[in-house]
Amino acid sequence: MRIRTALVLLTPLVAVAACGTAATTAKPKPSAPAAAWRPCPGGEGVECADVTVPLDWSRPGGPVIEIAVARRKAPVSEGTIVYLPGGPGQPGVETLIGSKKFGGLERRHDIVSIDPRGVGASSPLTCPAAQVMALGPERLPTTDAQLRELRQASAALAEACRKATGPAFDHLDSASAAQDLDRVRQAIGADKITIYGHSYGTLLAQEYAARFGQRLRGAVLDGVMDHSLDRRTFTVSAARALEESFGQFVTWCAKDKTCEVDDPVAAYRRVLAKAERGKLGEDENGRAWTPYTVTATIDAMLFTPSWPAVGLFLNTLDKGRPWRTDGDDTLPKRINHADPIVCQDYAMAYRDAAEIKADLAAAAAVAPTVRYSPNAMKAVLTCQGWPAPVKNPQHPPTSGATTPLLLLQSRYDNATPVTWASNVARHLGKRARLTVLPDWTHAMKLYNKGCQARYAADYLSSLKLPPASPACTGTPPGVTL
Repeated sequence: MRIRTALVLLTPLVAVAACGTAATTAKPKPSAPAAAWRPCPGGEGVECADVTVPLDWSRPGGPVIEIAVARRKAPVSEGTIVYLPGGPGQPGVETLIGSKKFGGLERRHDIVSIDPRGVGASSPLTCPAAQVMALGPERLPTTDAQLRELRQASAALAEACRKATGPAFDHLDSASAAQDLDRVRQAIGADKITIYGHSYGTLLAQEYAARFGQRLRGAVLDGVMDHSLDRRTFTVSAARALEESFGQFVTWCAKDKTCEVDDPVAAYRRVLAKAERGKLGEDENGRAWTPYTVTATIDAMLFTPSWPAVGLFLNTLDKGRPWRTDGDDTLPKRINHADPIVCQDYAMAYRDAAEIKADLAAAAAVAPTVRYSPNAMKAVLTCQGWPAPVKNPQHPPTSGATTPLLLLQSRYDNATPVTWASNVARHLGKRARLTVLPDWTHAMKLYNKGCQARYAADYLSSLKLPPASPACTGTPPGVTL
């Protein structure tokens, strides 16, 4: 999972559809009408369709919404790959229109993708951009007054988002999305599917495995979400993962002369101290740097990871120079702000500021350098005062699939920690194979070079399981190890 402000979030996931016969583990539902394909605007060789699903799956005869679907057909197809976007917030239809390659699998499979409910063209969670940007956070609330102010601002944003979004506002959880996925499966004529879920998309994959296991040929969970975690464990485990990821950067920096900073830990602490005193200047959007925004920038750079960029960033701010990027942060008046989808999957509310400080103290105990994970804290703080119901609260994963799910996990992934994957594997037991890669990236393994892509592709095509502890690894961009 990777939470960021304003723009749609995270990386995608992939699913493969294949032939087979089995009864669904969920209650039988009427078959969906076949998808009515039409050419996608701006997508050469891509067809689009809309699949009708209930707004509220507990009221199947009530109001409906449309799930946007896209397909790129193979010359000779052996099955269908359903590319499910992660995030929450990545639109799959737009991604498919812009992508012609899917790890080589596209040569023998039709490629299908969707915009999950709340995203893209599927009843998007729509919010005023200015209010989203103003909410921050730029600093973590540590007093009851600050928490109260955050709740009030979040409630005001939610009210505006509800007006712009409509009835779907309260029905954006991953359990509902899993039922949407099975309706899409029916509409595209696939008897079974094989899922490749990435990051937040692995939560959708787990929900599908629990509800429709006998419709699941297999599943790759790449960068694994753990839906069993309470708020404290969620924030502390993420802080530990960022501390370890930053430690890997520090180790590389000590060995590589191209690193821009001599002592990364000392430079980081100096930069934080300046930010705390308001002496670090402004970012490229004209906002004063704070300890949170400094650490959040490093956190995001380590997702790749981009170790040279982290060194350059610290050296630039440590020497008092402004940090500039080539990005265009110009936003439309209203945006698809999908971050709060998390709030319908996780119960994250704080009762008071004392609980925030207790979480931060527990995080700092395992992460004495970085002290907390901005990515995790952003997710938790997004949910303070957010009024949509927690329709799919935390619970341990289960699977009704007969094939073990493949959990592919980088050892030093700071977005989805290795401990999350280990815990999911523990819950699933023989119904999962955990493969921990000696790697740093949060990127999709299907697109990495060497054995990582091979492990994913081999499982998706033949259900071949890789070794639990492979020796192969990758190299961070711009880095010589």
